[in-house]
Amino acid sequence: MQEMRACLLSVATAFFLIGCTSPGSTFREASGVFSGVYRQGFEQSDFYTAAGAGPYWLDAEPEAWSRLMSYRNDAPGRASAVIVRLTVEGELRPHHDDPLGRPYSGHLHVSRIIEIEAIPAERFDQAAAGAGPGTG
Repeated sequence: MQEMRACLLSVATAFFLIGCTSPGSTFREASGVFSGVYRQGFEQSDFYTAAGAGPYWLDAEPEAWSRLMSYRNDAPGRASAVIVRLTVEGELRPHHDDPLGRPYSGHLHVSRIIEIEAIPAERFDQAAAGAGPGTG
């Protein structure tokens, strides 16, 4: 019976996350732990959940932001980027109006980074689609 409850809770959580980003659905704010991949670069701040939901505009408290920026790969011009897999504690909020007009599914405000690791840029799209760890 406990296994059944755990399974149902997992399914309900998955539907909740999908419902947060489904077209025409009512967005539900959430606080807690979020895992996924993040890419920050020129005019972009994209977080996708491990299930592939997103993109969510990501911002963070100063300490967490400094930690994220320590993973920045400096490159000439506008090519510098942060590309990481992370688990964070934060708040998911309704749609963030991006000043550039890009459609974001919501806004993730990070209060604390629990885990973080760099991932290769060429693996980001696969990981963002929810295809797993993006290791090939």
